[in-house]
Amino acid sequence: MFPPSSLLMAYWLIGAYLMTAKRFAEYREIGDPEKAGSYRSSFRFYTEAKLATTMLAYASGFMFFVGVILVKYHVEFILACPLLMVYLAYYSGLAYKEDSVAQNPEKLYRDRTLMGLTIALAVVLWVLAFAEFPALGVWLGIEGRGW
Repeated sequence: MFPPSSLLMAYWLIGAYLMTAKRFAEYREIGDPEKAGSYRSSFRFYTEAKLATTMLAYASGFMFFVGVILVKYHVEFILACPLLMVYLAYYSGLAYKEDSVAQNPEKLYRDRTLMGLTIALAVVLWVLAFAEFPALGVWLGIEGRGW
């Protein structure tokens, strides 16, 4: 069975967000557009504002498709969205730091706050996977629509 297109889009968009955050952190670290362009040819077409805007667009698209998945398959996961938003905001903030772990994904485990948020998000999602709150669907106005 092929995965739902909403899941594929969410997966692609979060990957694009993470890659753009890496590029953004690198671009800021270099600090000179000319040097950045000689370091990576694609940097010739970027500005800090374009990269930040692109990060925001990818994160917004990711959250949209996550919302589609949640409403369609397990509405209880919507309760994890505030934590997911904090997670994305924190990761975006990492891209602004000097010598950021966002530049070197292999070092992400060194950021204790990020690891704490990762564990918290995993635990919340695991708990919500087994939870059923019928009133939540009623409150959101999606109960009884055959979803």
